[in-house]
Amino acid sequence: MAKLTRHSNELIQRYVSKGYWKPEITSDLWDKNAALYPGKEALVHNDTRLTFSQVKLYSDRFALGLLELGFKKDDILVMQLPNCAESFLVRLGCEKAGVLCGTALYNLRHKEMGYALKCLNAAGVVIPRHFRNFDYFGMITELQPQLPGLKHIFITGEKVSAAALSVKRMIARETEREYPPHYLGKTRFEPFEYAVIGITSGTTGMPKFVEHPILSRMATGFAYGKQMQIVHNDVVLCSANVTAGNGGPSTYNGAAPMVGAKVILIDKWDPQTAFALIEREKPTVFLCVPAQLTRMFEHSDFNSHNFRSLRCVRLSTATLPRLMVMEWEKKTGVPVIQGYGSQEAGGISGTTLDQPQEKRLSTVGKLYRGVRVIIVDNNGNKLPNGEEGEILAEGPNTSSGYYGTPELTRSSWTMVNGESWFATGDLGRFDKKDNLILTGRKKDVIIRGGQNIYPEEIEELLQSHPKVVAAALVGMPDNIMGERACAYIEAKPGEKFSFKEMIAYLKEQKISLYKLPERLEIREKLPRLAFGKIPKGELREDLLKKLEAEDKC
Repeated sequence: MAKLTRHSNELIQRYVSKGYWKPEITSDLWDKNAALYPGKEALVHNDTRLTFSQVKLYSDRFALGLLELGFKKDDILVMQLPNCAESFLVRLGCEKAGVLCGTALYNLRHKEMGYALKCLNAAGVVIPRHFRNFDYFGMITELQPQLPGLKHIFITGEKVSAAALSVKRMIARETEREYPPHYLGKTRFEPFEYAVIGITSGTTGMPKFVEHPILSRMATGFAYGKQMQIVHNDVVLCSANVTAGNGGPSTYNGAAPMVGAKVILIDKWDPQTAFALIEREKPTVFLCVPAQLTRMFEHSDFNSHNFRSLRCVRLSTATLPRLMVMEWEKKTGVPVIQGYGSQEAGGISGTTLDQPQEKRLSTVGKLYRGVRVIIVDNNGNKLPNGEEGEILAEGPNTSSGYYGTPELTRSSWTMVNGESWFATGDLGRFDKKDNLILTGRKKDVIIRGGQNIYPEEIEELLQSHPKVVAAALVGMPDNIMGERACAYIEAKPGEKFSFKEMIAYLKEQKISLYKLPERLEIREKLPRLAFGKIPKGELREDLLKKLEAEDKC
């Protein structure tokens, strides 16, 4: 049973008694909208335009199709899709069928996906045939011999291999005629369970598996909706990923479906696509990551478009480019708000439209409803308000732990005064008005355009190259992506190691492309501390000096 690993009955009742959790599930929101607004558009993606009644019908059919294929309660179906209507139908269908849905970002490749499918013992996987010139079906069929539990491959779109199942045909079949109206009421998840497993990179670069309680994701969605002031007539344009971070709770779990607002999805990011959709569909809210907004603002056609329909832009997942955002607001009149959180902690805090610009852009705002944060020192002692330390979070938005790894759950949540708090690894402090300010990261994770790069994984691969003695990966500031990765290499005596050679070698390891270093620095000897550790702070200082000299910082 998908019972919450970390939540005691006492904790659950506390969240319920305070109104943070209500006994309903995500599909209840969408089905309720189908009853109230059957003909209203709910989801738009490219040429697909679905009403709320169609979302209910197709998700019901997908759920019944899973059950007919033999999927049982708590079996796992992994979904690796870009932003598309099917990603909503699959998750809703899984929830109704009682099948756990593992959500994987579309840019994971053989190494990460093979690991995830094996660890989860997934019974099925949902993928596009191709996307962004990558053969997803080829990847899965290559992995399948090592995955005896993987029985079913589902493919979205028109081109479906004979060895796979078509999602389109599955939802077109009138399966509901063969079952009583409330048949799925017997199979669906209960409110106090988790229905989604978020597949996210771990500290070694290999995925971790985060249990997402249905009600914690809905609580985060509620918080996002209040932050953005979402109402029924709003139109939400989303280019952020809808299975994680900013996009999910805003479009799927809560903010939009809680009030019956329409969602428009962008799968392949391109500024011109965003410009065209904003002018044609007239969205009132735009969800994106900082790199996307930057590329729009710096596009040569920016000044020829209008953004009058927008009430706000919501950003998250990476460092805010403050100067660019100030110019964006000056030129468009559209305010930018931001949020802070993680898969494990859920939504923690966010800025609001009624805050002055300085607070909106220099802080991550006030804590969401029910969320508590304490700032602790390196020994876990709570610090006075205003002092910097590690951010620990607790509240109705947090996950219930890591699937299948209770020891990882225990090590990631820490006890303070008898209560369980998630250790974010982020450094921060509160200002005098209780706005949370992020000041850094405890670990050396590089965040490139909202995607985490864990240096240890890339360093290990580089050090396996026959020409390399030692490697260290550090982040370098970038106006577009926030950060990019720079590899410092100590080559073997007499060997030459080029940037082209490095990239070719890493691509052979079949890692995700966003993890590839974008700069190479060769050193005859890398600096080392007394116990052999490479001091990355020294390398970062060296890199910053080089960038300043090159006028790139």
